Amino acid sequence: MAAKNTSKAKMLLCFQTLLDMVKKRAALGLAPPTNEEEWFNTLKKDGLIIIDVYNKWSGPCLAMSSVIKKIRVQCQVKLGREFNHTTACCDDIPQLNIFKRSCKPVFLFYRDQQLIWVIQGADAASMRKYINEEMKDCEPGTNRRTRTLSLEDAVPVDQEDLDSEFEIIEETERRARVVEETGVDFYLDNTRVLLLTDAHKKLNLINRHLGSAGEKN
Repeated sequence: MAAKNTSKAKMLLCFQTLLDMVKKRAALGLAPPTNEEEWFNTLKKDGLIIIDVYNKWSGPCLAMSSVIKKIRVQCQVKLGREFNHTTACCDDIPQLNIFKRSCKPVFLFYRDQQLIWVIQGADAASMRKYINEEMKDCEPGTNRRTRTLSLEDAVPVDQEDLDSEFEIIEETERRARVVEETGVDFYLDNTRVLLLTDAHKKLNLINRHLGSAGEKN
């Protein structure tokens, strides 16, 4: 009886040691890319790659990072398969600059250097569901999905509305500066002016406007 208990204890110890090793390996992940060259090198890695895209002011999504690490351990233990996980700052990598104004966490799924899926926001349920489906697609005899996306497709939908609001604010500020500097509201005077980008253009427009006013008088 004592021998059986000793054997069982050894087996449990071996399993726990193996599980600890898997957890440590899962915690490491890939080194975050910090420039364009490292970004492309990251995409060349084998298998599924999940990339948490973040802004410098917000940092990576720590809550989802913990979720992804747990799923990775489960895939290694139950399925004998693994995927890669890393983070990338959209301020440092030109290809990711389109996410600069995004307030949501964005998770990009790459395989064979192709963007195959995206999750917006801290959605643990969707993350778990998609990773499990993708890992099953790797089984022999399974037809792997071939659908690919563009990075533009990955930008949160509400980002377009946010961009429009920024454009309206910027246009309003430009108009206020022109009226303040020239004393003439070209917009109300039906002058064909949409954007005044520098002092030279402003002066030319003022001269033309004053000249046409003098001819009418």
